[in-house]
Amino acid sequence: MSRGIGAFDAIESVLPDAVALLAALATQLGDVWFVGVLLVGLHWYADDEVVDRNAVATIAGLTIGALGLAFALKYAFTLPRPPTRLARPDQFPGLLQPLYVATGTASSYGFPSGHAVTSTVVYGLLAQRLSVRTRRWRYGVAAAIVTLVCATRVVLGVHYLVDVVAGATLGAAYVAGTWYALSAVDDAATAAFGVATGISAVALAVIGVTPDSVALLGTAFVGLAWRLGIRRRDAASASASS
Repeated sequence: MSRGIGAFDAIESVLPDAVALLAALATQLGDVWFVGVLLVGLHWYADDEVVDRNAVATIAGLTIGALGLAFALKYAFTLPRPPTRLARPDQFPGLLQPLYVATGTASSYGFPSGHAVTSTVVYGLLAQRLSVRTRRWRYGVAAAIVTLVCATRVVLGVHYLVDVVAGATLGAAYVAGTWYALSAVDDAATAAFGVATGISAVALAVIGVTPDSVALLGTAFVGLAWRLGIRRRDAASASASS
């Protein structure tokens, strides 16, 4: 099955190789390590006037679930990535080679784009929950970041255009469905990590035992245990004060 529509060939013909390094750096906005640091930082410095810690925890849980969904679908479809890349690592001098390998290359299957799913979920939920400027401004910034991340995946040659479109669409549908469902529960953050644990368990069953699938399920389970611990602490505090 071919997902290419000639987009990468057109891009490759007009962009210099140096652009690959810039794209590799920009694509980190949708990488797991970056969004993880972002959410941990927001949770640590949460201000109720901007965003509360429970909302950040909910976003973190839903993000882990989205990653599990993306991984499971990749291995369910088993569709390859494009055969060519915008640049080879040996085209860069010295320390730039490992930097490019770490940021601008990818392996495993290509559909849907995990970066597109992750960036749509994280920045879409942050736009929804943050209290910074206007809602329109926040969604505009989120859309710009998601578009940039998706564009870098195509420019780097690690995804076809349809991969990132499908990833962004999946992320948007996941955001709408899960946030609406969690709005009906008292403890959305705990429920979000419960959802993440369930999806990650399914991903493990689909993918098999790999470092990524085990790490994903382990992270979701630790997050769920953390949130359940907070619930028990709060319940004990309420009981002691009554």
